Amino acid sequence: MNTDVFAIGLPWAPGAQDGSSPETMPGGAVRRFLGGPENRLVRTAVEALDAPSPPWNPVVFYGPTATGKSHLAAGLLARWKQAHPDSQVVTTTGADFSRVITTAARRGEPVDFMSMWKSVDALLIDNLHELANFPSAQEQLALRLDELVATDRLVLATCVGNPLENYSLSRRLVSRLAAGLLVPVEPPSAMTRQALAIHFALQHQVDMTAPAAKQLAEAFAVNLPELQGLLLELFAREFGTTPQLGKMRRIDSLAARRFISAKLTGRTPTLQSISAAAARYYQVKIADLRGPSRRQSIVAARDAGIYLARKLTQSSFATIGKHFGGRDHTTIMHSIQKLEARRKREAATQSALDELERLIQRQAS
Repeated sequence: MNTDVFAIGLPWAPGAQDGSSPETMPGGAVRRFLGGPENRLVRTAVEALDAPSPPWNPVVFYGPTATGKSHLAAGLLARWKQAHPDSQVVTTTGADFSRVITTAARRGEPVDFMSMWKSVDALLIDNLHELANFPSAQEQLALRLDELVATDRLVLATCVGNPLENYSLSRRLVSRLAAGLLVPVEPPSAMTRQALAIHFALQHQVDMTAPAAKQLAEAFAVNLPELQGLLLELFAREFGTTPQLGKMRRIDSLAARRFISAKLTGRTPTLQSISAAAARYYQVKIADLRGPSRRQSIVAARDAGIYLARKLTQSSFATIGKHFGGRDHTTIMHSIQKLEARRKREAATQSALDELERLIQRQAS
C-alpha cells in the first residue's frame, strides 16, 4: 500500500486543544502531526517555515474543525521558539483579541499595541473566524499585521474555513492574510485513515492486517481523534482492557467486520435525514433540493445529497430520484458520476463530502 503518510515533529505546545490529529505523549504533549496526500501543502508550508527567512508571512492554516490546525500551529510556534531561544512569542485567539478591542472601546481608552507587542518576534492568532462579528477588531488586526510583517515578525494563524470565503471578515483583513500563504488542513482520506489505523494499532501492540484497516477506514469517515477512539473501543472489545505488555495481538478482517457490524447496526441514515443534513450543511432549504433551481449552492447541496443517498442507503436510482423532486434515474446517475469525478479531482470536494457524511452518521447513531 502506497500510503504517502508523513509525520511532522512538534515539541510540547501547551493550550492547543482542538481535537486534532497529532499523536500525543502522556500528559497531552504534542509529539507529531500525521498527514496524508490530502495535506501535502501542510508539509510544504512547514518546510518553508523552517527556512532562515520564510518566504511567506503570514501563514494561515484553515479547514474544518478537528483537523489539527491549532495543534499544528501551536507546535510550529514552539518549534520556532526552540530555534530562536531569545525570541518573544505571543499566542492569542480571535475572541481574546476582539475582547481587548471592545473592552477598550467601551471604556473610551485606546489600546496600546506598542507596549503589548513591541518585543514580539512571532505571533499566533488562533481561531481567526471568531472575529467575524467585530469589524473594529478586524480593522485593528489588519493594521497590526501590516506592522508585524513589515518588520519581519512571523505571524501564524488558524481559521475554520477558508478566510477568502468568509464574508464576515473585512476585505482589508482578508487581503493581508492572502498576501501570505493560506494552507488548507484537510480531514484524512480513506487511504490515510487506513495507514494511520495500522500505525496506531502498532503503538498499542496490535498487528492489524491491511484488509482489516481498509474495512475500518472505509466504514468510518471520521477525523483522527474519532478514529483513535474507535480503535481503542475495538481493542477493548477484542482483548479486554487489561494491558498485556510485550505481547502482540492481532486484528484481522473478521474482527473488523464484527466491530463494524456492531457499531453500524441501526444506524442506516434515511433519505430524509440525508437531504436534511445536506440542506443544513450548504445552508439552503430542503424544498430547494427537490426544486428546479440551478443556483450553485443548491446544486452543490442536491448533488451531495444524491451522492450520499446512494452511498449510505440501499435505495435505487429511481427511489432517490423520486425523493429529490421526481428526477429520473438517468439524471440521478449523471449527478453521481459527475460528483464522483469531482471528488477524485478536487480535495475540497472530498473534504466536504467526508465532513457531511460524518455529520449524517453521527445524527443516525
